[in-house]
Amino acid sequence: MSEWSDLTEEEQRFAQAHLLYLNLQGQAATVAGLRQVRDVLEEIAEAFAAAIEWIDRPEEAVNEEAPVEPEVVEQVEEMLPAA
Repeated sequence: MSEWSDLTEEEQRFAQAHLLYLNLQGQAATVAGLRQVRDVLEEIAEAFAAAIEWIDRPEEAVNEEAPVEPEVVEQVEEMLPAA
């Protein structure tokens, strides 16, 4: 704290402005990361919904093109509790 009081008013303002700038950079990085997480979660939700739909009607799905990749279906089936 004594070091802060040793700074001139201009130096204190510069330090505060620099800290605010770093804070904004951190917030921008956080927002970008959260957007990426949101996008991935949306993709997972869509794939999961399609896989559940496919699992609920496998006899119809045999006659149609699979709505999702087989790997996704396998991953979802692994997550389901054993019946």
